[in-house]
Amino acid sequence: MQKDNVINLFDETSKSLDTVENLPDIIDGRPQYFRNYRNYGFNEAGSLRANPTSFKLSLNKIYKRYQEYCEKNQQSYTNERNEIQNQIQNLTSKKSLINNRINILNDIELKDLDKNIDDLKNEISEIKVDPKVINHEKPSKLNYYMGSFILFFLTIYLWIFYSSAIYSAFFREIKLTKNTVFNSIFYANSFVEAYNEGLTALVLTIVAPFIFIALGFLIHSFNARKQRLRFSAIILVTFLFDCILAFEITKKIYEAIMENSFTELPPYTLNIAISDVNFYLIIFAGFVVYLVWGFVLTFVIEEHNKNDYIKQAINNRQNKIDDYYSEKKIKYLEIDNSKTQLYAIDIQIQNLNNDFNKIYINKRELSKIIIDFTSGWYHFLVIGNHDKEKQHEIVNLFNQFCKNIDIEISGSHNEQNLI
Repeated sequence: MQKDNVINLFDETSKSLDTVENLPDIIDGRPQYFRNYRNYGFNEAGSLRANPTSFKLSLNKIYKRYQEYCEKNQQSYTNERNEIQNQIQNLTSKKSLINNRINILNDIELKDLDKNIDDLKNEISEIKVDPKVINHEKPSKLNYYMGSFILFFLTIYLWIFYSSAIYSAFFREIKLTKNTVFNSIFYANSFVEAYNEGLTALVLTIVAPFIFIALGFLIHSFNARKQRLRFSAIILVTFLFDCILAFEITKKIYEAIMENSFTELPPYTLNIAISDVNFYLIIFAGFVVYLVWGFVLTFVIEEHNKNDYIKQAINNRQNKIDDYYSEKKIKYLEIDNSKTQLYAIDIQIQNLNNDFNKIYINKRELSKIIIDFTSGWYHFLVIGNHDKEKQHEIVNLFNQFCKNIDIEISGSHNEQNLI
């Protein structure tokens, strides 16, 4: 690099010297002339014989004094500190609420659950020793036998209905007669004609009703176990299948009407089915009776269980114990989640405290001071004809110092763009 170009970088015009006139005065005990950091750097280089080690120490001294200056002038950051303090107070309040909730869970709710579980276990032990302690409802034989009687005939009804409906929907060719709808639902010859159709038709006609009966049993099972989602799913599946059966049967009836009609009828669609009373009649004859069968089954089983009141009493208490254990799991999960929240809040409070106690430094102002000081020092090297190696070392020390104190300068500086 040409010497003239280097000197131009540190031109001591009044414009250059005035660039730091508004910077803080941290050069204690110096004449007014040296309150300009560029002049100060130039003078320090001369006093310390432009030694690179002395340059590094001078930068550290300026940085330390600037920190002291900022620490004395923290009042300008009152708003920021107040905001941090408010955040800390809010987090502390939130932490207190979470701790209170954990204490309630541990000292009250979980202990109550444990007490309830122990009481029920003691009751089970007492029942096994002396069953007379049970205040049980005396079973009604009339209810049991009446329910069983109704359930028996409902089962026969469903078996006849679904066997006829399955055969009519998928295998039978329906012809228009006086009792077309009734024969489609309750077709007496379904098994005979299914046998003539082949093994597949016969097996499906015989076995299909048991599928619906099995679904009805599942309705009872899920309802007894309070598994509402599965209970609803089974009912929905059965309803949709009944709708398909009703649609297929009414479609065949409609097509039979089309064949015997003197006027042209539109093709059978879902909209026509929805407006067809036979569609709902088939659903009612199957699905509604099917639901009644499921509820009657539940009633009969409950009446039967009353006869074995000892087992029923123990099962009831054991079910309550299981429910209490499920509640305990939920409580423990809530405690774990609360502790995780507390950990996160502690970290936030620690970070906010660090921000509250730290010294706020105007890095833009500090970078200007460091640059001007280095410019004055480097200017001394140039006009004093110091060797290039020392000039390079000063620039490297400057860049490293800025990196160490986390000051971003637009580009790394060298002999051509230090300022």
